[in-house]
Amino acid sequence: MATYNQPDVAIAYLYCDYKEENQLAGDLFSALIRQLVEQLTTIPIEVKEFHKFHNSRPNLAKKAADCSTRSLRALLSSVSALFTSTFVIIDALDECPELDCQGLRNRDLFFSELQEILPSVKLLVTSRLHQDIDSYFGQYPRIDIYAHTGDVQSYIESSIEIHPSLLSFVSRDPSLTQSISRVVSQKAGGMYSHSSIRCLLYDPKVTQVSSGSHAIRPTWEPNIDQECSKSIRHDA
Repeated sequence: MATYNQPDVAIAYLYCDYKEENQLAGDLFSALIRQLVEQLTTIPIEVKEFHKFHNSRPNLAKKAADCSTRSLRALLSSVSALFTSTFVIIDALDECPELDCQGLRNRDLFFSELQEILPSVKLLVTSRLHQDIDSYFGQYPRIDIYAHTGDVQSYIESSIEIHPSLLSFVSRDPSLTQSISRVVSQKAGGMYSHSSIRCLLYDPKVTQVSSGSHAIRPTWEPNIDQECSKSIRHDA
């Protein structure tokens, strides 16, 4: 974003992580709004009025209650309309928490409100295969992505080299590296992939998206490490 310099085009992004606390639907929309406002030369009147209205509430709990996800989504739509084009990128959408701290449906709320910002915002999301996401966005173009066997093997070999305990173990028998790499790659079978990218461009000209295969390391990295440990225990 720092190197993108077209004042009439805005880009905002989110990375969903279930381990983070600020992953509620309202938090996510607030983060997008802030990014868009930071790309403007002045703060829009809609944002000032929104802040003034909610900041004037005498009770903090009432402020939070009144500042609903729907009102934040509406504000996002208003701010995005100030640009010729607005692109929103959301990574790992499947990690958006299903429930909030009160047990209410957080993920469904975020998904349904996301649909409301179309077509004023062009949306690109990445996600592992997930039934909830398919139910909301199944009609949009999708690219399936899988990890190549060669990519998995390269990652395993590089992981062994940087982990002292693994390196010490395989140094006893050089063939262990190949054995571990082969076993884990066979078990992987492409499943450690960021397996879906939704191109929610909402553009009548976009009727088809070609598929491709690329290794996406962050998704399957923890799983590969677990399988390496299993293979070592088996060979030992």
